[in-house]
Amino acid sequence: MGVLVKTVRVQKALSQEDLARLAGVRAATISDIEHGKTQPRPSTIRALASALGVPPERLTVGAA
Repeated sequence: MGVLVKTVRVQKALSQEDLARLAGVRAATISDIEHGKTQPRPSTIRALASALGVPPERLTVGAA
């Protein structure tokens, strides 16, 4: 899932800090997700998707 989050974030030209601010989470949380150190809760997935302007499924399809 982290690769999907990072791919969309980079496509949207957002830094981890930008995405964190838009999603209401800490930048460290974004880093941990992108590096596979943590699996986000469903509420965090929804917040990230909303901040990125994509459906939540785009961030989770194929994610283990």
